[in-house]
Amino acid sequence: MEFVKNFIVSMGLFLALDWVWFNVFMKSFAENELRPLLRMNEDGSLDVNLFFAISAYIVMCVFLIVFSFT
Repeated sequence: MEFVKNFIVSMGLFLALDWVWFNVFMKSFAENELRPLLRMNEDGSLDVNLFFAISAYIVMCVFLIVFSFT
């Protein structure tokens, strides 16, 4: 049960910190410098592969819990 609680808290922290990082600090850099490397939709928004994004968040949260609480 402790693992589930830690997982939910760490998932929330990762999502919140990533949102702040990408929308506040990296938005103009990504638009100006990384555009050739990113997959963009026709309307200019980022085309995200949700399977890999969700998988990466799950792996990061599990590693955070395993390596910091054990």
